[in-house]
Amino acid sequence: MQIRFNATITSPVLMLVLAMGLTVTGKETDQQQREQIGEVLGRPVYRDEIRVGKDVSLSDELHRLFTAPVTQQYRQTHKDKIAPTLAEIAAATKHFDNQHRERIKGQEPALRRQLKSVKEQLTLKGLTEENKQKLTIEKMTLQARLNPPGKSFAAWMLNNRKFQLHLHQTYGGGRILFQQAGMEAFDATQKWLETLERDGKFKISDPKLRSVLYHYWTTQNHGPFLMDDKKRIHEFLEPEWMKQSPSQD
Repeated sequence: MQIRFNATITSPVLMLVLAMGLTVTGKETDQQQREQIGEVLGRPVYRDEIRVGKDVSLSDELHRLFTAPVTQQYRQTHKDKIAPTLAEIAAATKHFDNQHRERIKGQEPALRRQLKSVKEQLTLKGLTEENKQKLTIEKMTLQARLNPPGKSFAAWMLNNRKFQLHLHQTYGGGRILFQQAGMEAFDATQKWLETLERDGKFKISDPKLRSVLYHYWTTQNHGPFLMDDKKRIHEFLEPEWMKQSPSQD
């Protein structure tokens, strides 16, 4: 015999309990529907965390989700070996500033004349917003060309270079890659990431996504910028500007 319940639920407490039950169930269902693609530093990573858009590449997103967190942790753990000292930054600042002054020596008078002209034009009345914006950009560009890079640039260069040197010396050496941001310990970086992966710092369970992450080292063509020339590697390990930097404060 089938018993039918037709009574309408009117108790606010019971309705709230049922609603809470439905909400919790819904959350569990949503959580179950999320596809986990790996984990980083013990935290699960889901496919819906990968951002999509015109200017977003899958490779960049995978590095953001997986390699960026482990890199940050690694650099923090090894900061005593990687972080530049104040004395090193001061020496590098002096080197790069002198290098800059030497490079623009022949151009400086003309650049200063251009800058003076632009500043005078900016004082004229009746300038349209468009012309004012163009002149402002031109002024900033000229000032950037005239001003030496300074301490912040030297600190940035040293931070990157000392990290790359650390990887090269710690993870088997190998080839180097010339980049806009400086030379990169190419083979050593791949070995370092593979070591972190084996140690459980991160894991990508989707083989296709893992292949995309390592594409930069395994299949991407870097042309003549990737090299194993001993002289170049020596320059990478002992650049002239770092020889002038004391190792301690």
